[in-house]
Order: sequence, then structure tokens, then C-alpha cells
Amino acid sequence: MTVTVRASITDPTLLRVFSNHIGTLLKYFVLRWIAAWALGGLIAVMTHPALADEPVDLGDIRIEAATATPGVKGGRSKLRFQIENNSRIDLHLIGISTSVAEKSELVARVGTKKTSVLQSIGVASDEILDLTTSHLHYEIYPLQQTIQSGDEFSMTLHFLGWSESTLVHVH
Repeated sequence: MTVTVRASITDPTLLRVFSNHIGTLLKYFVLRWIAAWALGGLIAVMTHPALADEPVDLGDIRIEAATATPGVKGGRSKLRFQIENNSRIDLHLIGISTSVAEKSELVARVGTKKTSVLQSIGVASDEILDLTTSHLHYEIYPLQQTIQSGDEFSMTLHFLGWSESTLVHVH
């Protein structure tokens, strides 16, 4: 059995109170919704490596999102970053070095499981070299110390003819 109840508000005072109450609830709901989205955006910025780390500008060359994975002493860590080459010349990255590890290798994934170590890699003029992907990154090893989320260390990128240092954030 269904019962339908109909009510009408004709008293102006009651209508005003009711509409004020709805207006307050609506404002509260909208403000909470905005706050939730803002907090979500802040969390995304703080946790996403590409957005959380400051780029290093070297004139026409920009190094972005230099991050490393946590690792234990004696183990390995993956370094990821991007090099944006807005210059008129091609760059040639011949390696990286850091005080937290003895060696570094540029690792390229070939197929689904096989990897290959590259000696160097080019960054053409007006191109971006993306070393943040799953198929191309640097590995540093053996780690001289344990590195964990929140740590940072210096990395030197060695280009043909010059070098530049930047901070790496561990995520």
C-alpha cells in the first residue's frame, strides 16, 4: 500500500526559514566538495613524482622530476627524470654519477622481460628525453647507504663536453 502525502508551504515566514536552511546546507555541501577536491589535488601534487619535484632550468635545457626509488645499502635504486632540450643543438648524455652509489647504468627494456644496458643516449634539439617510463631509466648500484622516501641526494649528469648537477628526491 502506498501513501502519498502532499504539503504546501504558504506561510512566508516558514518559507523563508525553510529556504535559509536549504541554502545553508547547500553552501556547506559545496564548501565540503571544494575542500575535498582541493585536498585531493594537493595529495596528487605531493605524491606524484613528476609534479612534486622542482625542475632545474639551465637556459634552454630543463631537467624535470628527478626521482629515485628507495633502496637498501648494497642494493639498487632506479633513477627517473626528463631532459627537455629547447636548445638549437643536440645533446649527448654519456652517464650520471652520484655519491650514494658506485656505478650507474642506463637500462632499456627490450620486449617484455629482456633489458639492455646503453652506453649513452642522445637528446635531439627541441625534443624531450623521458627517463620516467618503465622501459628506460638509470639504475644506480651498489648503494653506499640506505635511501628511503623523503631523502634527497645530488646527481651529476654528464653530457658530451659538460656536466650539470641536480637534486634527486626519493619517492
